[in-house]
Amino acid sequence: MGYLIGGIMALLYPTLFLKWLGRSQYGIVSYLAFFVSQSYLLNLGLGEALAQYLTAATSQGKLNEGIAAVRAALAGLWSINGAMIGIWLYRGVESLGNLLDLGQAELQLLSSVRFWVPGALWGIQTGMLLGWVPIALGRFRWAAFHSFLQSFWQAVFPVTVMLFSSTQTPTLALKSILLGYFGYGATIWILVWRTLGIIPLPGNIYLLKPLLKKGLWTGLQSLLSLPYTLLERTLVGRWVSLQFLGFYSATHFLSSKLTAVIIKGSESLFPTFGSVIDSPVRQQLRLSQATWFLCWSSGVLSLWGWAGLVLIAPLLPIQLGSAERFTLAAAMGSFLSFLPVIPLSTFHQSQGAFRLLFWINTIVMIFQLMITPIFVSLRLFFLPSLAGHLFWMTIYTVGLLSQKRSAQVFWRAWVIPTYGRVIMMWGISALAYISLPLYVRASLASLTTGAILFLNGWVFLITELMGARGLRKRTLLKQLIQTTIGLAQSSWRRLFRPKR
Repeated sequence: MGYLIGGIMALLYPTLFLKWLGRSQYGIVSYLAFFVSQSYLLNLGLGEALAQYLTAATSQGKLNEGIAAVRAALAGLWSINGAMIGIWLYRGVESLGNLLDLGQAELQLLSSVRFWVPGALWGIQTGMLLGWVPIALGRFRWAAFHSFLQSFWQAVFPVTVMLFSSTQTPTLALKSILLGYFGYGATIWILVWRTLGIIPLPGNIYLLKPLLKKGLWTGLQSLLSLPYTLLERTLVGRWVSLQFLGFYSATHFLSSKLTAVIIKGSESLFPTFGSVIDSPVRQQLRLSQATWFLCWSSGVLSLWGWAGLVLIAPLLPIQLGSAERFTLAAAMGSFLSFLPVIPLSTFHQSQGAFRLLFWINTIVMIFQLMITPIFVSLRLFFLPSLAGHLFWMTIYTVGLLSQKRSAQVFWRAWVIPTYGRVIMMWGISALAYISLPLYVRASLASLTTGAILFLNGWVFLITELMGARGLRKRTLLKQLIQTTIGLAQSSWRRLFRPKR
């Protein structure tokens, strides 16, 4: 349910806010909201290190050690959070104003929420850190509920506030978004309290150093990723216009929320990947199968969802010109090209291979930082992300094929052909989506493009399951369906069994 709500709100949220605020005002509101939401990147890798530590401790029956690690991680995180709040209160508004070259009216808007941001910073950082706890403990229902809470507080709540308000102003929009971030963190904190049976407060400082050491490479990677995360958005606001920044932000919200839904689903595999019981060969097989299933299912659903978006586009309160269509197509390509990176990152984080991820991501980030100003100046948005993801997969695949034999076999059989088909289907769909409206009447172009996208989804679905190679994939799907049905039946029986 949480994943479904997240997908629906990924479309409704930016559409409604663009209608209520207009592109320019939404651009400013979304920039501050994005800035706050990305503050968790400054946690020095404590979240991933905590998850890896807690998973290993739980698999060995040492839950008390895991709880001590939670307290230590909170001690480190809340110290970082306090420093960030101090910097924001001192020069935060002025710094954002200089980044986007804002006028007096925009600066007054940011100043009106100056004291709302500290609570939001605490909420988003605490929620993202403690969100790892149920995943590491193998509480899959809790993990799914966490996704629901994210969708509720970060999307449903601000939309509801705006819907029931007599006036939809940028100030109200910002306050509702920031209050949602605080509510998200407070709710997660309370639920972790109930799950662990202890109040999650800072403590056990002696474990902080091992956690920081374990998360060193992930922390460095996050610190290095922050400039790139803000670069393209800032350049769009400065070099293009605040009006187009609004549309860019809406598209980015759609892409990032769909990605977040998949990341949360992938993180549920953390206990499986991080178990010290399974053999490395079995873990590699599970990784390849999980990567294939994610690429296949998300690829099909994304193409069908894109087709639906094309068909309902004339009904939306947003005018889509050629620049907007190109941006949407590039964002979809960035999303699809990133799919296999998600389970790969989860796998290596659960294995404690933070240094490997750091070096791959650093190389890719430097590449993206170099090409982003060029692409933004040419109005080719989201293509740096697409190019970076393809570069990431190239580096990983070349390195993998030159080393572990078992991983090579699984990767060639399960991932490489499917990933190639995903990118090919996106290319065909993007070409139709961008070019057809230039030569065909608008209503006919919408129907034709939607049909092409929908057909591409069916072709991709069927070709993946055909032939001898498709046999093992059909077998895997059958096992997944049987397991899902079994879990659903078990949950139903527990829910309605008579009380003694």
